[in-house]
Amino acid sequence: MILWLASYPKSGNTWLRILIANYLWPNNSNLFDNLKYIPKFPDKKYFEGIVDEDILKKDNLEIFSHFITAQEKINLNQELNILKTHNFGGSIKEKWFTNSDNTCGFIYIIRDPRSVVISKSFHHDNSIEESLKSLISPNTFVDTEHDLIEFRSSWQIHYLSWVKRTYPNILVKYE
Repeated sequence: MILWLASYPKSGNTWLRILIANYLWPNNSNLFDNLKYIPKFPDKKYFEGIVDEDILKKDNLEIFSHFITAQEKINLNQELNILKTHNFGGSIKEKWFTNSDNTCGFIYIIRDPRSVVISKSFHHDNSIEESLKSLISPNTFVDTEHDLIEFRSSWQIHYLSWVKRTYPNILVKYE
C-alpha cells in the first residue's frame, strides 16, 4: 500500500522526506542520498507498459486516466511504498488521483501560503506577484521533468483535496 507524503510545492516535502528516509534507511553518509527511497509520483517509470508515451505527447492530460493503474502496479510488491507528491488529491473528470485500494494513508505537509509565495519566488527566480498568481489559480498544471503533468490547482484547493479524504492521515505544519 502507498503512504503519501503530499504537499503543495515549497511546503517542506523534501525536508520531511530527508527526515523519514534517514530514520528508516540510516546507511548513507550523505543525507540526500536516501531521498531515492521515497520517490515522487507521478514519474515516468510507473507508467511503463500502462500508457504509450506517444499518447501522452498528444494529450498530456491522459496521464490522469492511468494514476490508479500505475498505483496498482506499484502495490504488486506487497510492501509499504512511501511516495512523494505535489499532485492535487481529488479527481479530474471522475479520474481520481488515488483510492482506498491503493492508499493506506497520507502525511500532508502544510505551510503558510505567504511563506510558500516567497519561497516559490526565490526558487523560480520570479516576482512575488507571479508566484502569487500560480498559488491562487485553480487551474495550475505543471510539467514534470519526465514530460508528465501534475495538477496542483490553487494552494487552498490542493490542501482541501487532501484533508477532506477519509484515509488515515497526519498533518505536519512546516514553519
